[in-house]
Amino acid sequence: MLAACDARRRGFALFLSLVDSDPEVAYSTPEFWRGVIARFEDAPLGGGLGEHTTAAWAALAMKECAQDALCSVWTDFCRSGVDRQGLDGMTVEQLRGMVDDLTEGELEVDGSPVSLAPNGTARDAQAQLVNAARDMDWEAVRSWTAQENTAVSGLAALLILAERLPDRGAVHPLWGEIAGRHSEHQDGLLGLISLLRHRLAAEPTLGELIDWLIRRFVLGPHEVIAYSKLPKATFRFSWEETGRLRFFTPGGGGLDRFDPSDDRRAAMASLTEDIGFWARDPATDMARLTADGEQFVSETLG
Repeated sequence: MLAACDARRRGFALFLSLVDSDPEVAYSTPEFWRGVIARFEDAPLGGGLGEHTTAAWAALAMKECAQDALCSVWTDFCRSGVDRQGLDGMTVEQLRGMVDDLTEGELEVDGSPVSLAPNGTARDAQAQLVNAARDMDWEAVRSWTAQENTAVSGLAALLILAERLPDRGAVHPLWGEIAGRHSEHQDGLLGLISLLRHRLAAEPTLGELIDWLIRRFVLGPHEVIAYSKLPKATFRFSWEETGRLRFFTPGGGGLDRFDPSDDRRAAMASLTEDIGFWARDPATDMARLTADGEQFVSETLG
């Protein structure tokens, strides 16, 4: 219990230290994730309390970036299925054709055009994407695919992030512990990227890769989770006895993106402002740590 309280205290101190470096962190979750990851990348093996805390939160931030990329695949898959299915759903052949179509097109990555096709090799596509995104940080990649909101951009983002994810042996051990956490139906950050890297080693085409990605991380988990929630209907798609896949448009969210799973910045911002650890500077209308806030950070992180 005491360890958990100490961890929360250090999390609040990390948040405040990031606000001190960039006032936008107080108002923006993307800027919070950006700041955490940047600080971790500057000192991935640091041994102090600050580096210890940063490593844990960086793993969470990177997980959110990867999940948003997967969300783009999910959203486009569901949206395209609803648009393209017939009255009796979609055959396996029609589904395969739709999935191939999801990978085709020209993306603009940080101003550079990248042409992708389902019969192109995934390795070649990854090399092009990594080069085009060389000046984009993790948060920029996440924001880009969220704005594009397409399966091909989600796949592209995952390929970029798979190249960037650090080896757990080369960073703080706590990063590996947090990044390796998974649930019954979610593989976690390390699980997702490890499986993707393993699949890339087999030299698939882009069409084969996204087909595997959808079957492994979209089709399978969704049906298991949706069945577990019955009698509440949460299906976005379901296999019929005829062997066809039928897509649904549920109420309450419809075909929108799902919300981030671990957004704690807003709560930390509200609580730390309420207790007087930061306030809006009247001259700039931006966040600024108070003397109490600065003391809290110093005492907590050293």
